[in-house]
Amino acid sequence: DNEKNTPLHEAANNDHAGIATLLLDNGAEIDARGAASCTPLLNTAWKRSLAVMEVLYQRGADRVAIDRNDYHPILLAAVDSNMMDIV
Repeated sequence: DNEKNTPLHEAANNDHAGIATLLLDNGAEIDARGAASCTPLLNTAWKRSLAVMEVLYQRGADRVAIDRNDYHPILLAAVDSNMMDIV
């Protein structure tokens, strides 16, 4: 899109684990940078997309990637106890 989000970012934003898996199986860049320099994993943390977060973790997404505001997935997940089980 015009913010440089990829289809994988959109799957992350909407917690579509099946679509994320399909995209990754077909070569989607797991750590692509989109809006605000977010990776799909950062988007899962912002959007509380637990199913996609788990897929990205299992596939080796960069767990310490930061966005342009220096937020990273663990920091964002820390505000939600349900997400800390995955992190």
